[in-house]
Amino acid sequence: MMRKIYFSVSLVLILVIMDRISKDVARASGHYLTNSGISFGLLSGFNELITLISIIALIIFAMLIYINKGTYLLYNIGLLMMLSGTLGNLLDRLLIGKVIDFINIGLFHFPIFNFSDAYLSIGLIIIFIQTIRGKD
Repeated sequence: MMRKIYFSVSLVLILVIMDRISKDVARASGHYLTNSGISFGLLSGFNELITLISIIALIIFAMLIYINKGTYLLYNIGLLMMLSGTLGNLLDRLLIGKVIDFINIGLFHFPIFNFSDAYLSIGLIIIFIQTIRGKD
């Protein structure tokens, strides 16, 4: 059980630290945008509401991880990635009042994003696949 907790905490710390470092590098280079909303700029100007929703999401992810207790490894990794992504963007909101986006793949007007956004998307895809496959 302690190994599962150590793995979970380590993964979240590594992902959040990578997100923070990447955002610091982007800010230092001047190649970034900020977003006070969520995906595609939705809810811009509602930082308090988004912060509250993020905190509630963190609690829900933590509860699901606890309930899962690592039984389904990929499902757990998906939840940990979603928790990490939510935490990374929440830290931005708490520290500077908006989220730093800097990754621009230049493909079909694809939105600019950050590592935390990628963690959220990848985590959701993992959970979706595990749900479709069944939690074997």
